[in-house]
Amino acid sequence: MPRIVKVRMREGARVINLRSASLDGVGADVRTSPALEVRGGGITATPAHESPPETRRRYTLAELLDGAQHLPDLYTEVAGALDAPAASDEIGAGVVR
Repeated sequence: MPRIVKVRMREGARVINLRSASLDGVGADVRTSPALEVRGGGITATPAHESPPETRRRYTLAELLDGAQHLPDLYTEVAGALDAPAASDEIGAGVVR
């Protein structure tokens, strides 16, 4: 038996709340992505088998510090760049809080 649900607006998106039993029927759960298809004036949900998300690369401390020995030279080259007056509405440009 079809269940009637309401379409709601949430942060600019149209949202439909589904009961757990409905999601179990298509093999979906929280944070899964079932495939939705509009067919014959209705919406059909089917399981979508996704590849696992790629893990983000983790860097070692040595990799993060690679090239840091050049920072003192870089700072002396751009030292006067921050001493100029504000050109527009930069954050903190002459504003005392």
